[in-house]
Amino acid sequence: MIEAAQKMEQEFLKHEEGFLGHGILKGNDGKYVDIAFATSQDKAEEICGKWMGNLLALKYLEFIDPETVDMSFWERIK
Repeated sequence: MIEAAQKMEQEFLKHEEGFLGHGILKGNDGKYVDIAFATSQDKAEEICGKWMGNLLALKYLEFIDPETVDMSFWERIK
């Protein structure tokens, strides 16, 4: 999973206008969080919208159980 995420970031996300960073977090309960930062809410949604059309993103998404995904967008306030 980490290898697929790194490849996706290096060869896809880093080339997207407005992309600031990407990380994967793991909680004590074993749940994972995938987080991507962008310059604006609109840019974050635009970049996310391209995942399904990108082979590297699709390869990474193979590691994510679609039954447990909670896709949401958060707005930075500070």
